Amino acid sequence: EASGISERLPQVGQLILGDGGQVIFEPISYTVNGSQYQKYRVARIIDPYGLTTTISYDTVGQDDNGNAIYRMSRITEPGGRYLLLTYTTPDTTLIGGVEAHTADGNVTQSVTYTYGYASATNGVYLALMSATYNDGTVAQYTYQNDNSGKNGSPKIPLLQTCDDVRYPGPMHRIQYLFVQGDRIRGKIKSELKPGSAEAVSTLTF
Repeated sequence: EASGISERLPQVGQLILGDGGQVIFEPISYTVNGSQYQKYRVARIIDPYGLTTTISYDTVGQDDNGNAIYRMSRITEPGGRYLLLTYTTPDTTLIGGVEAHTADGNVTQSVTYTYGYASATNGVYLALMSATYNDGTVAQYTYQNDNSGKNGSPKIPLLQTCDDVRYPGPMHRIQYLFVQGDRIRGKIKSELKPGSAEAVSTLTF
């Protein structure tokens, strides 16, 4: 355990958090060119009181080496309520929506995600454009160029504006201004009121 870091890995597949909770990973065997390897996926999250949230997966196909392809399908909390994840197409890992269910299977809330392409210096990138909630309200997002001047920066678009009525804080509509040409990608300079130059917060470095 390093100084200032409270999480630790006492053994492979077990992460102990600072509050005493745990994240348990399960091993998945796979083969590449005849050689066998292992990777890990999240299986359970145990809170400090021993209550367990379980992560379930579906098998959606095979890769070129015949290994099963998995994707997360359900997250079940200790009382039996669960989130059901749906995907944009049967064979993709892009989440298309989430439904919240009671323990006996009734849907209480849902959200559907819409994706589109955001332009950037090195081309266009798939990005989340909107989230539509079951009450008809919609969250919307826009993007801007990568701010970093570092040669190794991926030049992937950064978030520009958010407009989300479900956000619990005071700034459900917000715009981000990043430090241009900085070596740190995503270094925020100011948070603005969308459509204006009025800053609601500014960071000084």
